[in-house]
Amino acid sequence: MKNFILKYFEKIFAGICVFAFCLKLLHIPGSNILLIQFLSLLVFLYLPFGFFFLRDKETGKQNVLLSVLGGMVLAVAPIAVLFKLMHWHGANLLLLTGLFFSVPLLAVTVIVRQNALAELNSYYKSMLIRILIWMLLMVTLFYMKLPSKRFSTEEGAIRKGVYLFDTTNIENKRRYQEYLYSVDSLELLKRTY
Repeated sequence: MKNFILKYFEKIFAGICVFAFCLKLLHIPGSNILLIQFLSLLVFLYLPFGFFFLRDKETGKQNVLLSVLGGMVLAVAPIAVLFKLMHWHGANLLLLTGLFFSVPLLAVTVIVRQNALAELNSYYKSMLIRILIWMLLMVTLFYMKLPSKRFSTEEGAIRKGVYLFDTTNIENKRRYQEYLYSVDSLELLKRTY
């Protein structure tokens, strides 16, 4: 059981992240918490324990320096993805940073793989697959415009009722007073939307 968990630890976390992303697309509560937790756990899996989790699972062989560097570089990718999916500031900068360091890591892995022993072939293959998956995800998210709950115009926000209780504007203050003191507040809300 222990070998099974260690062998598939990263895949289990990645699967839960994909599941949480699907929940986020459906606007189901709790999806953001799942995404934050498991993408952060992937960072903590890669950064300090890259030498352990990035090794070949069957033979236990690895290039320790490449595993440590790979863990450091691959730790940026889940954080960049998390920032982009949560619409936090600095997401594109993190995506570019991750790509900037992933390209040399990919090149070094390809070069070292050509001169490697046959027993390390599966290690380098898994490293290449891992790097390419994260790079593809980062490039896709960098060029993708994710929808947010922000409104492009103030009128659109007012139509959605976002500014109904913002009393800094005189018109909104009047609406708010009408809402508070009207007999049929529900009817006013229907007219507002």
